[in-house]
Amino acid sequence: MQLIHQDNSGTGGQFNALEKDQLAGTITYLWHDEDLLEINHTEVDEAYEGKGIGKKLADAVVDLAREKNARIKATCRFAKSVLMRDDAAKGILTD
Repeated sequence: MQLIHQDNSGTGGQFNALEKDQLAGTITYLWHDEDLLEINHTEVDEAYEGKGIGKKLADAVVDLAREKNARIKATCRFAKSVLMRDDAAKGILTD
């Protein structure tokens, strides 16, 4: 699986998961300011559900937030549930 990051000039962006050139999933985020990003949507294609793709997408956003010294607000229910159980997200996940 390959993760492709698309940045929208600092206003937001998304990570796309590709499996053999097929779009398997997407996670989108918005920047509220330079130290707070919001995960607002996660979607995994039905054919790829249950394979950990959503978790890998959420991990990619956590890595981005750490790189930018930012906190994460997850309004996407899936992402929030994943990140609340993830030790790597502790300390950067906010309400």
